[in-house]
Amino acid sequence: MTPVGSLRAAAVASAVVLLTAAPGAQTPPQAVVIDAPGREAVVTGPVRLEARVLPDADGVQRLTFFVDGERICQAMQAPFACEWDAGRRAEPRTIRVVADLASGERLVATRRTRPRGLTFEASTDAVLVPVRVIDASGSFVRQLSADRFRLYEDGLPQQIATVTSEGTPAQVVLALDMSASMRPKLADLQRAAGMFLDAIRPVDEVAVAGFNEDLFVLTDRGATTDEQRAALGQLRPWGDTALYDALVRSATLLRPRPSPRAVVAFTDGADVSSRASVETVRSVLQAADVILYLVVGAEQPAAGSPLDRLARIAKETGGDAWFTPRMDALGDRFTAIVDDLSSGYVLTYLPDRPLDDNSWRTLRVEVDGLDGRHTIRARQGYLAAGRN
Repeated sequence: MTPVGSLRAAAVASAVVLLTAAPGAQTPPQAVVIDAPGREAVVTGPVRLEARVLPDADGVQRLTFFVDGERICQAMQAPFACEWDAGRRAEPRTIRVVADLASGERLVATRRTRPRGLTFEASTDAVLVPVRVIDASGSFVRQLSADRFRLYEDGLPQQIATVTSEGTPAQVVLALDMSASMRPKLADLQRAAGMFLDAIRPVDEVAVAGFNEDLFVLTDRGATTDEQRAALGQLRPWGDTALYDALVRSATLLRPRPSPRAVVAFTDGADVSSRASVETVRSVLQAADVILYLVVGAEQPAAGSPLDRLARIAKETGGDAWFTPRMDALGDRFTAIVDDLSSGYVLTYLPDRPLDDNSWRTLRVEVDGLDGRHTIRARQGYLAAGRN
């Protein structure tokens, strides 16, 4: 079986919670089983959701179907089924069925469908490559078909498993420097971060965090904009700056899946108290396929300085770095990041060579049919280590 075939075979996890019979009972335990969509299903468009209770449906009051945590429908009698529109995109979905029994107990079954092509969770060997295509006017080029992309690792062509488009939901950690030096700049930062949260798409998942010597999560994924704004209003600067530690920790908060995963970090100065180094940040971001966007409230750093090195790492990941001493310009920087996240593509592939030699591997992306007036900004490479 090919590597991608093996991934497909392992891509869908299904869990069934059983109610065991009382000690000494002769009847087998009941269980709810999902019949549709199937274990290897890629769901798009109209989809039939169907489940049954084994060994029989006696005592079942209703079955409730959920998709990604949202209740879709209820079925009161067999056959337990309903119709649902999955939309046009072949995204991985979590199907959950809850059977309520007359006894007051519940049976639960869960199934994870897969996207078209590679399921990233199934392999730590998959590499994600974020790509932005920009025309001569500086606008993002949208609606490029997957067959137009070409990917090269160390100059050798690679087989692309999936191409997710600009509509793909992103995971973001917004990490804000809350060290003591931020006290006179806090209002400007809160305003800019609020603009970022207002501009982010409803489909994106954003965790808001602050950092000084430690990183502390203010609101996790799923929080409303009002909750996020309330958290921003509670920020109080104190302590020293441990930027590198905060970036490392932020990367660990992002879940592996075939979609953009980014850390958007703001700081007003150099790191003074991290245990991690700049190279540690690079290794962690590269191993986790995380994009770094860095906004620094200061002048452009000297070439070769730690902040200059961090800016280069951001570009390596497919992100970018901005330096501005004008705090009133932060809003423009943050909204530019939202545009970047919502207008790009992510290529996923399995490298031909094993990821165990700790080497740096260069990446190059080409797009068929473009002229010299277009710019392709993509991840520049990755470290072949730390993925097991």
